[in-house]
Amino acid sequence: MNAHALSGALTSAFSHFALAGAAAILVDAAYEGRVGDSCAKTMWTDESTSRPILSTVLVGEEVAEVIRGHAQRHTEPGSWVTATVQRGSRAGKGLFSPRLAAGTLQELPSFSAERQVVLERAEATGLMSELDWRMLAGLGEPAWWRYTEKESQPDMGASRWEMKTRNRGEEFVGNRLAPLAALVARRDPETVWSGLIGASTKDELGKGLQESRTPTGLARPGPVDSALAWCALWGLSLLPTAHVSAAEGRERGFSQSPGVWPRSRVHPSQACLPVFAEPMSPARLRSLLSTAAFDVAAFGDLRGEHLDVPRAKAWLVRQGARALVRFPIFKGGSDSAPERYLQVGVLETL
Repeated sequence: MNAHALSGALTSAFSHFALAGAAAILVDAAYEGRVGDSCAKTMWTDESTSRPILSTVLVGEEVAEVIRGHAQRHTEPGSWVTATVQRGSRAGKGLFSPRLAAGTLQELPSFSAERQVVLERAEATGLMSELDWRMLAGLGEPAWWRYTEKESQPDMGASRWEMKTRNRGEEFVGNRLAPLAALVARRDPETVWSGLIGASTKDELGKGLQESRTPTGLARPGPVDSALAWCALWGLSLLPTAHVSAAEGRERGFSQSPGVWPRSRVHPSQACLPVFAEPMSPARLRSLLSTAAFDVAAFGDLRGEHLDVPRAKAWLVRQGARALVRFPIFKGGSDSAPERYLQVGVLETL
């Protein structure tokens, strides 16, 4: 196996997601019968300045070619990433963005039908892999089930980790995921790999400016490489959004995301991710992030309940976790289109 040190820092959530997303893309490619690595794993080095490690049988340029190919497939006209709403008040927007402007009840049947048709066509033409389905499950969807007496509340169905700013009517898929796919697809493998390992930083979307929003909330604004950003956004596939019935308990139809707190409002105040110093597959990491033990270890002291936090942390240690990283979430800007991003994390050794 090759141990590739990617660009990143332990206290950056963007780095955690880029590492996990890269491994998930390699595994998915192998499962689809293309060049990839079904055994790709991730870890952080156990040293004073910990580095993100991608463990794989592939060499650097092979990794880069898999990631470039993944981006290219999502520029195809039949991909869900390139699909836009065709009718109604949301026309022209990314069909699968989890946060879109509120539509009317009358538009809901056609909106749902458009999504179904695109997914069926993509599945039939080989453009839907397991990772695509997991990505959609991670992002969530506009909450058609959340209506007050006066208006709909579509953002209640989205992942709390999806933090694309909505100013000027922009949205996640059409204004961030799709443009990144096109940019990474146009690169040669050498340039992709250079960005992944930090030898270069090409932030075409943010034009390399200090106020670049390419990190999409996973880090404070600033330039990041487009290939790293592509991987980081696909890391959201490891955090499935759980839809809750409108009749169930205090959440009342408010979809839940692992690793953030509090989960009972649109804008949580903090996030948490575990750190593993032993090789971890994307599938196992996804499972651990969705456990009650991780939730209790991360937020049990804040929940106002009688929870055995030390026991939960001890269980995580037995699974190979060495630490938790806690990320305060910044929220600023206007009330109508607030900006959120994860600030520098604080390490808690387990």
